[in-house]
Amino acid sequence: MHTARFSLLAAAALLAACSDVAGPNASSAIDDLNASLAVRGESDDDSDDRATGGVFTQTNDAAGNAVIAYTRRADGSLSYLGTYPTGGLGTAPASGLGSQGAVLLTPNNRVLLAVNAGSNQISSFAVGKAELKLAATVPSGGQRPVSVAATDHVVYALNNGSSTIAGFRIGHRGALTPVPGWTRSLSRSGADAAQVQFTKDGHFLVVVHRGAPGFDVFPVNRDGSLGAAIFPPSVGSAPFGFDIT
Repeated sequence: MHTARFSLLAAAALLAACSDVAGPNASSAIDDLNASLAVRGESDDDSDDRATGGVFTQTNDAAGNAVIAYTRRADGSLSYLGTYPTGGLGTAPASGLGSQGAVLLTPNNRVLLAVNAGSNQISSFAVGKAELKLAATVPSGGQRPVSVAATDHVVYALNNGSSTIAGFRIGHRGALTPVPGWTRSLSRSGADAAQVQFTKDGHFLVVVHRGAPGFDVFPVNRDGSLGAAIFPPSVGSAPFGFDIT
């Protein structure tokens, strides 16, 4: 059977934002997932019906949050695959998240992360063959988590309600261990922060502020902890999403 290099999209809540995250480091878990998707009635040729990856989003439902998985085909169409409860609560329909990065894959594509803003928790899933397995649902280290950033071994949750970021270690099969000493307050009051993200080399962690327009840029120490932030102001008011080269 012809073997393709698969790409995977991670979508923020309700498909608010998607980013293509697979590449040379795509894990065997994702390859297995895509291979399983491909044999669900699909041929192994290069037709538009061939399954080539997946898309993940979340419901953000206040009655019980869940991640929804879709099969992505070569022509870009999506087919529903399954719904996976996070064990936490969202905020809809009363309010949306107003953020980017609420659903995220680790760079090695082995762990999927999701925020539970209504219950002040984050959840992790192990990515397996044609399914997700809930690994952990833990307190976010603050109030109203809206965004997560991750390396293969470290996660930071952005808590919009408390203007903090909290750090976690990723363990076996996606387990999450909070590291209280890694929690940091944002540098400006009334930050109304919308997104947290690592630089691609993992050397810095960036948070965007809408209420105090600008960015907190934290250096990342070798153990995953953070140094003191610098605050470059934004050009214009209420910056929202961002990406990093």
